[in-house]
Order: sequence, then structure tokens, then C-alpha cells
Amino acid sequence: MLNKMVKIESEAELLLHFKNMKAEGSVSTLNIPGVGKFKILFQEEDDSNVEKNLQYEALDIIDGEDFSEWKKVLMILERDISSASFETWLKGTTAVRGNNQHVCINFNNSFQLDWVKKHYYGKILSTVEEVTGMEYFLEFQVLKDD
Repeated sequence: MLNKMVKIESEAELLLHFKNMKAEGSVSTLNIPGVGKFKILFQEEDDSNVEKNLQYEALDIIDGEDFSEWKKVLMILERDISSASFETWLKGTTAVRGNNQHVCINFNNSFQLDWVKKHYYGKILSTVEEVTGMEYFLEFQVLKDD
């Protein structure tokens, strides 16, 4: 069967697209060559509970325990990327483990967060999974913003 490219122009169209997907389970993994690996979690919720659930999820991250494997992840990333890039973008970051296999990486400012997310998301995700042997969802947050 040949897959066709679908043009999505709104959140409603995206939701409809995922509802129509016949993927097994509620989590799908997409591998986009040259970009990275992405996990898609589809969960339909009652609109009245969405805000409440987002608040609980944020609390899970904020109150999470230190992600003890983060130092090992950083050591591997330091080996795999240029020294200048590592020093600029990743050195000094921390991470906490939330519930439901979420890891939240903490940055000093939004510019650093945006740059790392754009350029290293896939590399960080695969390194976390390599170190832990488990699949995780990555989240990013700014601890302090200039």
C-alpha cells in the first residue's frame, strides 16, 4: 500500500487525521529521515478535564525526581557533538523525571531551549533511550529567563 502525503492546515484536521489512523495502541513512533524520531501520543479527553490534566502533568514534572542518568546522557552528547556546541547549548542543563516516562530538561533561557529543541531533540531522545533502555517523552522548560 502506498502512503500519500496529507496536507494538514488546522488542529481540527490534524485531530481528524490521527483519529483516522489505524495505528496499534495509543502511541505511534514516526521516523523522519534527516530530522529525527518522534513519538505521538493520542489520547482523547473530555474538554472539561484538559486544563486540570495539564496542571497535574506540570506538577509531575516540577515535583519530579532528578533524572540520575542525565550526567551519562551529557557525557555521550559531549563525545558526539562538537565541543563548542556542547559548551554553548548543553553544558549546565539539568533534567528531572516525571510520571509516565516523561523527562523534563531544564534550560537557563528560552533562546537556549528553542535552539536545542530545534537542533538536538532527536539526538537527545535517542541518547536518553540508549542510556536507559527505555522510551521516554521529552519536555523542555526554562528555569530562569533573562
